[in-house]
Amino acid sequence: MLDIVAALIAAGLLALVVAIPVLRTRGIYLALATFALGQIVRAAILNLEVVGGAAGYPVTTFISMPTIVCFAIGVTFAMWLLFATRFGIAITAVQDDERVADLMGLNVRAFQIAAFTVGSMIAGIGGGLYAHHFNYIEAQNFDVSLSISIVLYVLFGGTQSVLGPLVGAALFTLLPEVLRGSAQWRYVLFAAIVIVVMAVRPQGLLTAAPLRRLLGVAGDAPRERKERPA
Repeated sequence: MLDIVAALIAAGLLALVVAIPVLRTRGIYLALATFALGQIVRAAILNLEVVGGAAGYPVTTFISMPTIVCFAIGVTFAMWLLFATRFGIAITAVQDDERVADLMGLNVRAFQIAAFTVGSMIAGIGGGLYAHHFNYIEAQNFDVSLSISIVLYVLFGGTQSVLGPLVGAALFTLLPEVLRGSAQWRYVLFAAIVIVVMAVRPQGLLTAAPLRRLLGVAGDAPRERKERPA
């Protein structure tokens, strides 16, 4: 458990250091900068013998899948609580429109750095659980393709809710297995499904409004504002 906490803290500190220069970029350049950072860390680990280098690093303590599921549920619930606070609402406002958030008096850069750091801390927890579940970790497994897959999880599931990335990850994992019966065509069908879904629902499968209706917490629909007579 202590090494999971250490991974969380280490990932958060590293993110805090690199967030300031990286978050000066926007759009595709931000994605390229984060991918490049991942490759720098990967290359550094490959050349550090203290962590096994290219041979990898064995981990003795085993963490079973039920424990990982409990961690996942706990992190999801914590994020749900976080985004219900003023801090989470401010991050959502910055994500929706930086200019409006700045005009409302929010420190846009500070909230961006905070969101980047929190996300990296969650990734640190995931990395620690991965190492303890497989009892072995090597840098070769964490390449650009993994980073792209994680981004696709989020975009496919939706960024408007905490459950969206989980739905995206589950579908991306299960769909290839469901299509396994189609042999060599399964990846073609899988790619076609992803393209169709992203074309029909570019906001992702799970958005905030349907989720609120599903959970029964939706309020009254916003009424149209009536124009006052001049």
